[in-house]
Amino acid sequence: MIQINSFIPTDNLTRRVWEFHEDKVIVKTKSLTADVEKEIKYERIKFIRTKKSADLSWLWISFFTFGVLSVAMLGLGTFHLINPTVRLIEKAIAAIALLLMLLSLRRHEFYYFLDAEKYHLANVKIDNDKKRAQIADAINLIKQKTEIINEFYLNDPLPTTPPVFEIGEFDFPDFLNKSTTRFYDDKIIEIHKSIVEESARVTNYSEYNGKTRTDRVGNDNWNYVWCYWMLFVVIAGFSISTFFSNQICGNALFPKLFFGGLALIIPMYFLKYIKSEFLVFNDKNDDGILGIGINSKNRQELNQIAEFVKSKVESNTIKPA
Repeated sequence: MIQINSFIPTDNLTRRVWEFHEDKVIVKTKSLTADVEKEIKYERIKFIRTKKSADLSWLWISFFTFGVLSVAMLGLGTFHLINPTVRLIEKAIAAIALLLMLLSLRRHEFYYFLDAEKYHLANVKIDNDKKRAQIADAINLIKQKTEIINEFYLNDPLPTTPPVFEIGEFDFPDFLNKSTTRFYDDKIIEIHKSIVEESARVTNYSEYNGKTRTDRVGNDNWNYVWCYWMLFVVIAGFSISTFFSNQICGNALFPKLFFGGLALIIPMYFLKYIKSEFLVFNDKNDDGILGIGINSKNRQELNQIAEFVKSKVESNTIKPA
């Protein structure tokens, strides 16, 4: 049996154990809110892919720590209990809260296991070389028990042959995400890289039905912008008031900057209602499987790509005799 353990303090102190047996993997989860066990037969696993992702929950823990600290200092101030020792403790706690934010910069590697319909079955967090060797052994065991349709890892090299088409996109509100979609003769490879996440996906033309549609939708990723901007302004305000309280005392500029920064949340919130045009490729069930933003520079090329994908789908379709 291969056993991989992980501890996620930001998720209700979750401890998770993956036990890879001869015919199944058992996932045991224990936290402050749950105590569950899940069994997955290897024959259900058909796709394997990896992703690197940062844990932004550390930012919220820092935000919560500053909030509790501010309320505590307000209460102590009301009863005139603040002294140099209390101020020193306040700064120490604030420094710890700021250091916790640094943990959100680290990106962890995850291995995802999907079924034949590409529904998520389980994911394994890998954060050291020992676990990386263990997951490699576990994957070899899985491949002995089931036929993997496709596996794609972030460190896999791209095909040596150049793609027929290549489209690049930039999504500012999605943590400065840069994505590249490459259309090869036998598959489509998407690569996404942002400051908090790195992922890749491979789809085959047999998964498409050759149909496309044009949608106009807003960008919900702007919710990330106003939300984390609020965190930045509040944490910055708490930090400045804690470490430079004497310097800002009686300074009218500081509250103007603080509340002015919070006021920017309002226009940021409404940016998600600005619609953009997307070319959507459908799967066999007429659901969108791939979407690419349309602009004046790539409109003609996207029309060519749509025809290319349609021709590939038609050539892969087995016609009855």
